[in-house]
Amino acid sequence: MSRPSSAGGGVGGLGAGKAGVGKHGGSGGAASAAAAAAAAGVGAVAGSGSALPAAAVTLPSTALPGQSAELTALFECPVCFDYVLPPILQCQAGHLVCNQCRQKLSCCPTCRGPLTPSIRNLAMEKVASTLPFPCKYASAGCLLSLHHSEKPEHEEVCEFRPYTCPCPGASCKWQGSLEAVMPHLILPSTCYTYRPGSGL
Repeated sequence: MSRPSSAGGGVGGLGAGKAGVGKHGGSGGAASAAAAAAAAGVGAVAGSGSALPAAAVTLPSTALPGQSAELTALFECPVCFDYVLPPILQCQAGHLVCNQCRQKLSCCPTCRGPLTPSIRNLAMEKVASTLPFPCKYASAGCLLSLHHSEKPEHEEVCEFRPYTCPCPGASCKWQGSLEAVMPHLILPSTCYTYRPGSGL
């Protein structure tokens, strides 16, 4: 059997295996399917080319380089581009949307089909439990990737989260990074009004 390329990742490898079965059939198709299963981290019974039972299959604890990013991209919400995390609900056609956006929508943003009744996607929830998800403030500089159950707690205290103006009693709507708080207070600002004799 030829050695599967790790560049294909889990998702692409499975697609390639299916294409091999349909095009060639027979032993060539079985070899392609076995190669795709090996690339996806699914074990095979020696000499038989058949995959192990579903109960015996587990995703690798450490993904191949690039594989984790490819898989987490499948969890992106099509509305807010944050991640769809458990509990994961889908529309009748199988499209995902995050729980925050789902509450504001009357139809699926992908296919315009109904979002009710609520259909739980247990398979995607199992995959999500094996993946590290980047902090939502990654674009601001946070380098952490966390299990989905730890992500909300971290994001509440992440040093890269946006900060509000700390000026007491002010109605300032300013938001910015931690490093920008002091310059905001020092430079002329709308968070307070100068009143002669008040010391401000």
